[in-house]
Amino acid sequence: MARSRYLYLCIASIVITIFSIYLVCENLRVITSFRNERNEKQKQYANTTTKVTPEAPINITYAPTENLIVEVTPNTTATPGATTATQTASAPIANLAPTLAEPVIISPKSPNPSSSSEEVEEITSDLPNGFSSAIQFVMDRKEVYQVQNKSFIWPLRGIGYLHHTHDVVLLGEIATSQAPIKSDVKNVVRIYNVKNPIDCSKILLWVRVNGPEIFAGHANAITNKSTQTNNATKCYWEFEFDAKKSGSYSVDAKVISWNPKASMKSKAPVGCESSQNSSLVDLFPIHESFFGFKMFNNGPMCCEICSRLAGHCKGWSIPIPAYPGIKSIRVGCVLYFADASVYSSFKSTMLNDVLINESKFDLPENERAEVTYGLPHNQPTTYFLGCGWSYWFSLDFPCLSGDLDDHVFFLDNIFTFPLPEEKEYMPLHKDEGAGIMPSDQIQSQAQTQSSCKIDSESSVNHNGRWVRKPWPTEQECPNAMEKDQDAKKFGIMKFDGNYPHCWHRDDFSDVGNRCIEAGCKWINPLSRWRSSVHDEKDWYGNWQHDSGCSYSEYTDEQLQLCVDRRKLYGFEVEGASIAEFMREYVSQRLRNITLYDNNSQGNGTKVTLSSFRLLHHMVDMQSWEDKLRQQRNVTVSSKEEFFWFNGYFLSSERQVWTLGSRMKEFNLVAEQILQPKGYKMLNAFDMSAAFTYDTATQSDGMHIIGPPMKMIVTKFFHYLCSSD
Repeated sequence: MARSRYLYLCIASIVITIFSIYLVCENLRVITSFRNERNEKQKQYANTTTKVTPEAPINITYAPTENLIVEVTPNTTATPGATTATQTASAPIANLAPTLAEPVIISPKSPNPSSSSEEVEEITSDLPNGFSSAIQFVMDRKEVYQVQNKSFIWPLRGIGYLHHTHDVVLLGEIATSQAPIKSDVKNVVRIYNVKNPIDCSKILLWVRVNGPEIFAGHANAITNKSTQTNNATKCYWEFEFDAKKSGSYSVDAKVISWNPKASMKSKAPVGCESSQNSSLVDLFPIHESFFGFKMFNNGPMCCEICSRLAGHCKGWSIPIPAYPGIKSIRVGCVLYFADASVYSSFKSTMLNDVLINESKFDLPENERAEVTYGLPHNQPTTYFLGCGWSYWFSLDFPCLSGDLDDHVFFLDNIFTFPLPEEKEYMPLHKDEGAGIMPSDQIQSQAQTQSSCKIDSESSVNHNGRWVRKPWPTEQECPNAMEKDQDAKKFGIMKFDGNYPHCWHRDDFSDVGNRCIEAGCKWINPLSRWRSSVHDEKDWYGNWQHDSGCSYSEYTDEQLQLCVDRRKLYGFEVEGASIAEFMREYVSQRLRNITLYDNNSQGNGTKVTLSSFRLLHHMVDMQSWEDKLRQQRNVTVSSKEEFFWFNGYFLSSERQVWTLGSRMKEFNLVAEQILQPKGYKMLNAFDMSAAFTYDTATQSDGMHIIGPPMKMIVTKFFHYLCSSD
């Protein structure tokens, strides 16, 4: 028995020893595995800006002795000209205390020995509070697309495109300008990119400051440079405004386009190689059709769309198989891809759902259009980002929220602007024509220095703002605001010939609610943005020039005296599209006026107001210049007044390269060519920026009516009747 017990003890001892050795080996294996995994992760993070784990709290870890280094490398799969960046960091950046919504793991890297300490300090300057919330805002919007099975739209639109393709997240704040102009206190909306460094001129932004006064326009890209090396260290965007009225203001900012300068540098869009031979696309096995919106010239449009997806889209063809007819008004593109990706994974809701019972797959061969195949071009192009009308996006790739999906995030976009006491009593000049002006004062009013002159309309001199006024009393406007029943095409508020200033009252809530374009009925209402401005039913205000000059408002009696004095006739409104709306306003204003009878009496002055059909010429700058140079010289006749209003501030893409970024250039070219010939410009571009989203007919971001159009008409008669 003793021997047996001894044997059992020996066996137990051996087993325990073997188990202990096993535990030690397993522990060594786990430690080795952990270290290898950690090393692999460090290598991965060295080449990755962020790692997102939404459910985990944020921790920012910096190595104790390193500096922030930013490397920018070409992105071969993005839009031509795009860059991607790897951000590595270490030394703590001051005031980055707020808890982020996602973890950012940043690996240390030695500073570039050629970088000066000043450049490093400038790169590591503070980001504004709220940058973590801006990142979370973008991730929340991305999740909405995922939940609704629309992930294929996310990388194509607005902030989704910027985040997916360029790793850009934008954050806005209200600040004070570091460079006051003319010793005035300047306030500024400043917008930062809080992730991957880019050239800020690559993004075009719209900003509006809305309060007692309204300021709107494009933000300026600002690049800081090192004073030692003159190298760019960081960039951001600024929109300056100099409010003169205290009160509560709100700020809105929208992304408009990526790489806007590409469309400015070229006279016209680049063409694509195309053929009726399918061999151009035979190598690309993945293809899918989508349904376009107002694609009146689908060949160049499909060429441009495929080229904007450079590195992903390999080819295109027209017509789409569902509508192969020779004269089909239902058009789109077939896009071809070499590999499966988020870009090739889209499914057309229009073709596979909305119009599935109306397709023409079985159309007879003799009624089918010949198929054209094409390749993308390889030149830089401008990419439309906004949630406004788009021939590519509106129907099959809509923003799920026109409010949010092209929106620049602000931690707080509402602020109260208290004016210093010494400026509080410095009001804008009163609009001299705001009330009834005795007819014998028309001539003297025209001679005063406070009367705006035509040269104040130039692109350089036309600085101003919209000013809200208190709703007029019954004494100021005896007649209630109501729609003009004689204006049949669209709603215009009735004009009171005795109280012309009352015309500037408006109800915005009904503007843009009707759309007559083909395809409008399929646009998702949520995909368009309407701010609180659109909800205003009691608007009263006008445009005022920063110089303090004023625009005369004429009663019917005063305007009749002007027409008689100057022997004015004609009043033709030339153009198409926008001119159709302008014609309604001018006709309303002249309804009770008797024009000079030049046919029987002669020696009259002919009056013309024109748009020169600018929207229809924006595809090709050369054709626009040629058209303008062919215009006759009106300075040779003292018996003609020819006014033209320049292009509006666009927030949509009408057709290829009909973009807001190009409009300013087209306006400037027209001004330079037409002004020496005697044509008088009315600046519609600056005035329409504030209302491009809220008072555009059909919500199309192009045909902007309401206050801007009324002020064009007001200026038209002001300059016409104040001249000798």
